Amino acid sequence: MAAVVGGFVGAGIGLLLTTWTSRRVNLVTGGMPIVSPWAFGVIVFELTALGAILSTLGRMIVEAGLFGPAKTEEVGDAVVNGKVVVSVEIADDIERQAVEQVFAHYRSA
Repeated sequence: MAAVVGGFVGAGIGLLLTTWTSRRVNLVTGGMPIVSPWAFGVIVFELTALGAILSTLGRMIVEAGLFGPAKTEEVGDAVVNGKVVVSVEIADDIERQAVEQVFAHYRSA
C-alpha cells in the first residue's frame, strides 16, 4: 500500500513540476500547447517510480525499528556471540507462560 501511495504522490509531484516549469520558463511553442502529456510522460513515470521506491524504503526502515529505542547491551552481546534473539511483547502472565512453553524447547545453555 505504501508503494501505491508513494507512486501517486510521485506522479502528482511530477505533473506539478513539469507544468510549473514549462509555464514559468515562457517557452515559445509556435501555437502548440505548452503543457503536453507526451513531453512530460517520461518525467512523470520516473517520479512515480521514485515515489514508490522511496516510500517502500521508508516503510522498511520504520518497520525494522531502526529509529526506535536502542536495544539493550545484553541483546547486542547475544547477537555478536552468534545467538538468535527473539523479542516478544507480553501483556500478562498467561501470555508469558505460553511464550515460555513455546520457546522452552529451543532454549540452549
